[in-house]
Amino acid sequence: MYVYVFLNAVFHSGIYTWLGLYFIHRYDLSEVGIGIALLGYGILGMILGPAIGRAANRWGRRWLIPARLTISALSAASLIPKLPL
Repeated sequence: MYVYVFLNAVFHSGIYTWLGLYFIHRYDLSEVGIGIALLGYGILGMILGPAIGRAANRWGRRWLIPARLTISALSAASLIPKLPL
């Protein structure tokens, strides 16, 4: 249980601290800008959460989890090039 809680904190909740720091250093965003960027994640999670749950029940997590990891990797890779906002 401790390992699960630790991994959840590192990979889910802890990433926002580092993402905020990244946005400050890379894009010179203020606290409000970081909040708006992270708000996009929260709103999409609220809106798409039920649909993703239904998709997981319908097609199985065997297909949904690799797709999510692929999308996450592509999203992280999109932050590598120094592009203007």
